[in-house]
Amino acid sequence: MLSFKLLRETKSVLINLLECQLRNTLSRAISTTPSHFKYRYLPTLNDPERDVEYSEPGYSHEDDGPLIQIPTRKQFREQVENIKNEFKVWKQEVKDGLESNYDIIVPRDQIHKIYSFSEEGTLEKWSTLCDANDGTGFSSCSLTRSPSGHALFSGNLSTKLPLDGRTVRSGFCSAIGPRAMKSFKRKTSYEWSQYTHVVLKVRGDGRQYLVNLSTEGIYDLNWFNLYSYPLYTRGGPYWQITKLPFSKFIFGNRGYIQDTQVPIPLCDIAWIGISLTDDIDGPFNLEIEYIGLEDVSSHTEEHAYETYNFDNYFYK
Repeated sequence: MLSFKLLRETKSVLINLLECQLRNTLSRAISTTPSHFKYRYLPTLNDPERDVEYSEPGYSHEDDGPLIQIPTRKQFREQVENIKNEFKVWKQEVKDGLESNYDIIVPRDQIHKIYSFSEEGTLEKWSTLCDANDGTGFSSCSLTRSPSGHALFSGNLSTKLPLDGRTVRSGFCSAIGPRAMKSFKRKTSYEWSQYTHVVLKVRGDGRQYLVNLSTEGIYDLNWFNLYSYPLYTRGGPYWQITKLPFSKFIFGNRGYIQDTQVPIPLCDIAWIGISLTDDIDGPFNLEIEYIGLEDVSSHTEEHAYETYNFDNYFYK
């Protein structure tokens, strides 16, 4: 009886919040474009943080041609459909929470696949990013389906600097996994504290890639915190299975290795990604079959790097 009452009250609160958000969304859009909604500028439930006049840094709308215009009625139906889908996700979350068993132990020495790119819909959740997106370089990359049915991370890396007088280094391409989210686009984190390794089955071109783990915090100072570890690939037609221990990931911020190395907070992982920053101009290709996690029984290391605690002489 208590659980039913809690579910009913929670649902009522969420409905009120969504009604307010939908009302604000429609009023802002109507005041900006009276006759039609401009799809690019309209904030939706798919991207609740997008503002009406928002645009990516260094992005110009002039090269995209005319904007796609969607009538008010159709846009309203899309919003309602998004709300219905989010309620389904929320319902499943509540059900899983009531039935969850916190004594579950992860089987050791078994790979738990979190992204199997041969499955339908997995590849579409990933995105790509390169220096050309923010006007700091000329690299290009894409994440498509390979002829064998897996993910193909490919493109061209360029270390050429733009003549803007500000950029001092360039040349990176990244494939980024989906951000950990709950229903109604609420940010959350992945819980990987019961695992010791991240496992990848890849087929590369001999170049050195990086596997990145993001731990986005509340404050903007921590938004670019990354834990990275090299992924060495072999050229040729053969697949390789690489296991990377979490204890050896290197802590960095905006591409710079930090002096103080700390263990990864595995209970606060925002997303996982793969990047290329080896400063070698030219094309690259990395085929990925799956990314998984494993608890290796023989691995007992908690943190591979030394930490130093100096006495504070300032207050003595």
